Amino acid sequence: MPSTLSQAWARLIGISLILVYAAGPRAEPQTQPASYNWQLPAQPLGQALTQVARQLQTSLWFDPRKLQGLTAPAVAGQMSPAQVLDKLLAGSGFQALPRSSGWLIQQRPHLPPPSPEPPHHPQVMVEQLLVLGNYSRNQQTAIDKKRTSNRLVDKIIAEDIAKFPAHNIAEAIQRSPGISVVRDRGEALFLSIRGLPTQFNRVSLNGHSLAVNENVRNSEQYGRRFHYDTFPAELVAGVEVRKSTAASDEEGAIGGSVDIRPFAPLTIGEPRLSLSASANSAELVDTWRPKLAALGSWVNSDQTLGFSLAAAYNQRHLRQDRVLNFRWEHLSTNQLPATTNNRDTLVTPAGVRPTLELEQRERLGLSSSLQWQPSESWQLDVHWLQLQQQIDYQEYSYSADYNSAGLLGASLQTRGKALVAGSTHTGSVQIGQESAGLENDNSMLDISLGWQGEIWQLNTSWVNSRAHSGNPEAIKRTRLRRAQDVHFDFAYHTGQQLPQISYNNIDLLDPGDFPGRRLEWRSTRSSDSDTSLKLDATRPLDHPLWQALELGLQWRQHRRDYWRKDRLVSEGITGIYFPSDYFIPLPVANFLGNTRRLPHNWLAPKAETFWQAVDEHAFYQSPLSAEDLQNSYRIREDSRALYLQLNMDAEQGRWPLRGDVGLRWVETDQQTQGGAQTATYTQRYGELLPAANLVLELDEQLLWRSALARVMARPEFQDLAPRLTLNSGDVATATSGNPELKPVTGWQWDSALEYYPADKMLLSVGIFAKKLDNFFQSRTRTQIIKGTEYELTSPDNGARANIAGIELAWQQALPEPLQHWGINTNYTHTWTSARYYTDTGINRDRLADVARNSVNLGIYRETSHWHWRAHYNWRDQVLNQVASANLAAQNSEAFGTLDMHLSWRFNSNLSFTAEATNLTNAAQWESVLGGEFAGYTHYGRSFWVGVNLKL
Repeated sequence: MPSTLSQAWARLIGISLILVYAAGPRAEPQTQPASYNWQLPAQPLGQALTQVARQLQTSLWFDPRKLQGLTAPAVAGQMSPAQVLDKLLAGSGFQALPRSSGWLIQQRPHLPPPSPEPPHHPQVMVEQLLVLGNYSRNQQTAIDKKRTSNRLVDKIIAEDIAKFPAHNIAEAIQRSPGISVVRDRGEALFLSIRGLPTQFNRVSLNGHSLAVNENVRNSEQYGRRFHYDTFPAELVAGVEVRKSTAASDEEGAIGGSVDIRPFAPLTIGEPRLSLSASANSAELVDTWRPKLAALGSWVNSDQTLGFSLAAAYNQRHLRQDRVLNFRWEHLSTNQLPATTNNRDTLVTPAGVRPTLELEQRERLGLSSSLQWQPSESWQLDVHWLQLQQQIDYQEYSYSADYNSAGLLGASLQTRGKALVAGSTHTGSVQIGQESAGLENDNSMLDISLGWQGEIWQLNTSWVNSRAHSGNPEAIKRTRLRRAQDVHFDFAYHTGQQLPQISYNNIDLLDPGDFPGRRLEWRSTRSSDSDTSLKLDATRPLDHPLWQALELGLQWRQHRRDYWRKDRLVSEGITGIYFPSDYFIPLPVANFLGNTRRLPHNWLAPKAETFWQAVDEHAFYQSPLSAEDLQNSYRIREDSRALYLQLNMDAEQGRWPLRGDVGLRWVETDQQTQGGAQTATYTQRYGELLPAANLVLELDEQLLWRSALARVMARPEFQDLAPRLTLNSGDVATATSGNPELKPVTGWQWDSALEYYPADKMLLSVGIFAKKLDNFFQSRTRTQIIKGTEYELTSPDNGARANIAGIELAWQQALPEPLQHWGINTNYTHTWTSARYYTDTGINRDRLADVARNSVNLGIYRETSHWHWRAHYNWRDQVLNQVASANLAAQNSEAFGTLDMHLSWRFNSNLSFTAEATNLTNAAQWESVLGGEFAGYTHYGRSFWVGVNLKL
């Protein structure tokens, strides 16, 4: 593994934390007394409440705009927290209601007024988001924040993240209703929100979009989707998953949006240092690697200037055992042997490829915030984020490939419409090794300046975010192949069982059976940048219904440069037989565990020996070929947005009403250019996006929420690009882009009832519906390219989709005698339908990448010293490939994981933890035709043990 990353940043982390910690005195642990000695001068009420929260080291929630113009009296003497709050609020029309996690400051006699939601407005929201208290108390904090929100949201705070094993922030978010994840090598990579494919949600930091990394591992690209595996959970103070939208929100999310909030020093409110260290191990690898995290914060005595730095570093060694079946092909009768009796067979597997994947990952994240509030009118916030990840990847594989016309007729067996067993004397076998160095580098600088006048509140921000992905070590594939004369038998079994392969005239461990095929070399780099400038203004309104007017302007520019260079080496390789010293033993002895249907040992090419005569430097220095240029592209996207929003808060009447209604106009200019720079494609489009969120307070415990909005999502970058990629393999396939793609647009409606019968308790039921036009789809057709017939897949508009669903959630700390226990569970059912246009007509099916059912079940037990928590996440079968003219529809089977956390708190500053993921040792399966094998992935269990120290 490269060591430069860890060495360089380790020094910076150590020096920075020492400076942060040394800048202020340590807060000594103490037990909160029944009363305090108060010496508070007469001052603005909001400022007085802020001082009380900091002295009590607890949470207070209030809307600072509601308190404008109110003055708190001077308070002196020995009083309890309740007494001092009563004196400060006397005659103000407000009251303080105790909560297990703090106090709610609200108007009499109604429920708490909504806190201002948009993250771009400066607020004085006094709350503890650090991992300082117990889990159940912080659950109440999340419930209170959800309750006072105008929109359908789920709140996740630092304690919830810390009290559970999470490789990254996405694995903490997935426990919310309607959230599922797409995993890569056992780690969450993307989120799906409310039954939409992963490209239809948006990720932001403090409300600002993040540049995204591109996939440089293979030819598949991920476009606008943020890679969650680059973002350590330890850098996050809180997350808000927004399932409804407002006019003040940046466009681009249909399924939902995720806003990540970093730690802020003035919110923490005191000098603090937290440290954690643990070791992690993946069961299949059986090596322990370090995981370190730290948070330091300093504020001056006037609470006007603060600085914080959070850092996280970890290493992981991973192993993944896979069996791949790339396609089940539709057959015509003339493709079957003349001797077969079942000439109406429709599909057959084209072959199988067992694959061993090994990775060494090293990840570093830094998040720093500077806040300066010289007066109540001004506040400057500067936030910097740096994420780095390096991966060393190794892959070993063999294959069993056949042509259906060469199958021996007497051996064929069918099951339903599938050909599932047979023999061939004209098969092919390839053995191979692949290595790659992969790197991801993200940075973000966010500068915001807020001003609060007597009438207007203004906020301006400039944000620049960059992401780079590339191959510091080129992808190198070493291929040897025995073709067209291999005798083998195959059989595909029912249920979740691996297929069976038996070779009859070759030995997978004999170098004399495998001549060289070729060496493949690839280097890819992708640069993504996102720059935005925003100006927002808010003005309170003196009206019985309308509380405030918001308006804003935004300019944003997004750029993507993608370059790829491929080279093939056949001279001295093709047809050559190599001695045994060109090979090494397979690095593991237990591939696929106890399964013996498939050969579990084979020749592993010694890559450095095969590549010793190749001049890689010449590859790097060579100019881009025509094929390289047709794979490469540039995209520039400029957007301008204007919004107007009215916030309502009607306190009068039987049922108080709050919420917002507004309009957003966005105009987009796109320029796409192929790497050859032969042509530039441009298009412009504009959309008017109305949005409304309403909350009706039916009584003090019951809320009814409704939301309606028009939404849009822009096409993926690789789909817009004028590119052409010719894929390697026995079947000639290719992919291309479409510079004329239009955005997906549609309407979405949500409604939910939320019941808050007691502290730490929430029951909710919600329904949602979405109707989308111009839905993206892929079409596959036959096309002659350079004299060869290819199956060309390209994106276009035209498909339509409908999504509807229901969400149920129950969250509660249980009463006596189970007062130490709690439960957090939710269920989502999603119904979808889509029309896909094909060359043969309209194909109706489910929407791809959507689970019909998903369940989260969490149980915890918490005492003064012990905390135990178990969580089970399950999702139903997912359609991941829609049927086409020559390919069968493919599904990802139902999948669930059980994770667990155990911690023991020695005292208020020191605790020990043990965690595990995938305790059920679940594997992921793929299928076609209602259960026929199409893929298998197993990465096993993972474990952590660690210690946490707070000073």
